[in-house]
Amino acid sequence: MLVELITKNAGESQQENGKYFPRPSSVGRCIRALVYHATDVPATKFPDRTLLVFEDGNWHEELIKDHIRKTVYRLDELKGAKQRIFIAMIGDKKLDGEIDGLITDPFEYTRLLEIKSINHFGFERLKDEPLDDHRRQANLYLHGLSKAGLPIVEAIILYKNKNTAAMKEFTVSYDEAQALADIAMFEDIERMAAADEIPPRPYNYDDCQCSYCRWQEHCWSNYVAEVKALSEDVALAEELETTARYYKELGAQETEIGKERDVLKGQLKAALKEANAQSGRAGEYLISISTSERKTYIDELVPPDAIKKVPSERFNVKSMVKKGKT
Repeated sequence: MLVELITKNAGESQQENGKYFPRPSSVGRCIRALVYHATDVPATKFPDRTLLVFEDGNWHEELIKDHIRKTVYRLDELKGAKQRIFIAMIGDKKLDGEIDGLITDPFEYTRLLEIKSINHFGFERLKDEPLDDHRRQANLYLHGLSKAGLPIVEAIILYKNKNTAAMKEFTVSYDEAQALADIAMFEDIERMAAADEIPPRPYNYDDCQCSYCRWQEHCWSNYVAEVKALSEDVALAEELETTARYYKELGAQETEIGKERDVLKGQLKAALKEANAQSGRAGEYLISISTSERKTYIDELVPPDAIKKVPSERFNVKSMVKKGKT
């Protein structure tokens, strides 16, 4: 009962899609989605639970800051208007953003601080460097600090695993060329929005970037018609014939390997069945069978308005030379 009430209350606090402004946190996001936002294309609302996830992120940031304040490091948060760092003018819009703080070590060296809380899967992907989007976001803040005359050329990006509370930190240096390239990207968005120009899709429908995008449904609504409107049987570069032939050969090998694996699988399963076992050892290998139940649906019983059509793409390469002919 409480779970439903809390989740629903979080969802009801969600406002309609706000007006587009260039934001450092948007750097690295799908440019097509940003153009949709800039041209006021309606977005689907976030799932109610997502609002709770956003709230959790704010609390993780405050908890980390509280711990930092108890160390020998000095944390300056630049409260109020000072916390917003001006970076550039994009047309008639300000590109600015709020920094998490400036952190100064015992030797009086000051760095920008960016705090990110992420799930366990994302945290485990972090190896020797921060996520590119976060690096570029911090770099835009460093660009703004540089323009403001503050000699701060490094940022610490501190990650917290929301599942285990483990933390990782990365130090990044100011890259002016990258900052100017990202500012140019925001200028491109303004130009495309003014011209009602929609950039190509940079991702596939089932990529995670599309799965979580609030403009996914609008973006892909006309995809089937777009493909049908494309030209057919066009002449491609001659050298692609070799690529196509190799692709077909690999497919044939994959099919044969699949058949061979199925035969071997049958032999192994038969051995388990003969031993009346669900698992068994063969040298260094453990061979086992596990079962689970999955949901299936009777189409006739599913309400029509609960069925959603999504685009599907099939790729094919076939030889135009009949067998036996050269």
